[in-house]
Amino acid sequence: MSNRASGLDRRLLSRRRFLRAAVAALPATAAAGGGLHLLACGDPSSGGVAPAPVAGARWPDSLTDAGHVENDLVLEVLAGRLPSDLQGHSFVVCSLPFPEDVSSPFNGLGMLYRFDLDPAGVAMKNRILRTDDYYVDEASAGTPWAFDNAGIARFGRFGVRNFVNTALLPMEERLLATFDAGRPHLVDPMSLEIVTPIGFNREWPIGLDVFGDAPLFPVHFTSAHPQFDPNERRYYGVAYGGTAFGGKPFASIMTWENDGAVVTNPVVLPDGSPVAIRQSMHQMAITREHIVLCDASFVNSIDPYSPGRARSDVDYYIVPKGELGRVGGARAVHVVIPREAAHFQVDYDDVGGRIVLHAAHGCGASSGWMTNADTLSRTQERIDPRDSQKPLSSTDVGRMGRYEIDATTGVLRDAVAIADEAYTWGPALYSTTTGEVTRDRHESLYWVSMGFSPANLVSRVVNAFLDYPHRTVAIADLPQEIVPGALFRFDADRGAIADAYAFPTGYFGLSPQFVPGRGRSGPREGYVITTVVSDQPDGSSSGDEVWVFDGRNLGRGPLCRLGHTLLNLPFTLHTAWMPSLVPLDAGRYFVEPRDDYGATIAALPPEARPIAEHAYARSRR
Repeated sequence: MSNRASGLDRRLLSRRRFLRAAVAALPATAAAGGGLHLLACGDPSSGGVAPAPVAGARWPDSLTDAGHVENDLVLEVLAGRLPSDLQGHSFVVCSLPFPEDVSSPFNGLGMLYRFDLDPAGVAMKNRILRTDDYYVDEASAGTPWAFDNAGIARFGRFGVRNFVNTALLPMEERLLATFDAGRPHLVDPMSLEIVTPIGFNREWPIGLDVFGDAPLFPVHFTSAHPQFDPNERRYYGVAYGGTAFGGKPFASIMTWENDGAVVTNPVVLPDGSPVAIRQSMHQMAITREHIVLCDASFVNSIDPYSPGRARSDVDYYIVPKGELGRVGGARAVHVVIPREAAHFQVDYDDVGGRIVLHAAHGCGASSGWMTNADTLSRTQERIDPRDSQKPLSSTDVGRMGRYEIDATTGVLRDAVAIADEAYTWGPALYSTTTGEVTRDRHESLYWVSMGFSPANLVSRVVNAFLDYPHRTVAIADLPQEIVPGALFRFDADRGAIADAYAFPTGYFGLSPQFVPGRGRSGPREGYVITTVVSDQPDGSSSGDEVWVFDGRNLGRGPLCRLGHTLLNLPFTLHTAWMPSLVPLDAGRYFVEPRDDYGATIAALPPEARPIAEHAYARSRR
């Protein structure tokens, strides 16, 4: 069953229309005296905490300069002051990219950072996430079994690397690190060390069979955003076949609970045919009674020169939880929503079979990266070599969407998709307004956008999007100057950006995480922590920093900036927050490497076995 939104009377709003309507709704005295300030849309006063814009700034070189050093530091307060009710522990994960530009900046070792938040000071700990393939990769260097990079992947004769470098999922006192092409792994939140994958290799369907019989590290196409239902105490993930690489189409919902076996639940369309994922399943979501799958707008490519164009519409698949385990597969309702989306959330409350979906549309955007072979779209000159491996500018302004879907029929009951030419260029990363991933109703979500840079608009991407069907800004009208990225709150109830802060040029904001204030409860009653990357070092800061915002008033700017001369952040990704730290009890659940890999290693050629046995590094036997 399928439904397309194009027939719906969609309310598509622009920033100009929203601002006119918002000011008109205010009392006359408020409008005359600066009504937008009352709406918190960019109050410029930040008490001198924010740095000045950098004239002529580019997107920072530091975005691709990753520090491999593992540190235990106390960050310095560079400006402002820490809130008196700051609490808990904020985590962020990132990729440490390989230096060659044929490799994606998101193809690299996972690095996990933890920030211990306290009014008296913020301590930082960071560690490399060493999965079993890490040790084999290290041992195989210089041999015919060595791993090599190609685009988004690193692979060799042993199989494919799993960097768990993309996202994080708290499951009560436990923390999961995730990846789009590998099993999720439990991490000790105190030591930040990998403890165990979830499930044996044999419990996960192989997404692409290109490494012969029983590779040591098979291709498991998964989701970087699995979900944990706190009411069921159950993990929901996915596994699927990589049709983009010519693999067999299939999709399965993977469940895990009570530390038992991982269970595969095949998903099919109502006619019994398999669900074919053509791009990726980067994001999924759950409601009380349903799982929402997505053929997300992230193109997994091993070709560094691909334009990275995703399909212009997105396929969603709604699966009732009651269908799991059904003979023949769980039946999914197919829904198509216009415009690309890699990240979305849904309200947990789906009473009456009504699903509310919140999506960020990165319109006309490439999932690729800058290479030294690229030329600038406007001049056809070769890019500055410093920009190699940096993100690409989108060819259109993004939109923020809210959609109401009938879970039984797939009919779209309502749709809102708004663009804001100040704030929604390249919407990228998000946080809820309470820090909880699963919420009955998301009245708002916090987002960061990357902004727009003419120096990152390249010919191969512009040419790929000349016929983009949902265009808002004509290619000829794209900004001539840099548009800074922003931290903003999208109010889903009003269908509007209700609060926003544009980062100073030269400072690139990333990885928002809401932290509830101690003793406070409810949406926005706390702080938004972001990482900020720049090329502006001084005696106390490397230029890469952590900024703290008031969750109720982003527009006033940061309350506090933190940094250290040894803090070296690249393009950081997703986040998590935990109120306290509990050491992971590995005796509760542990996948023994010798049981996971033993038979495969025994079948390898004699010269490969000693290398492969490094996969036993965390073994207890």
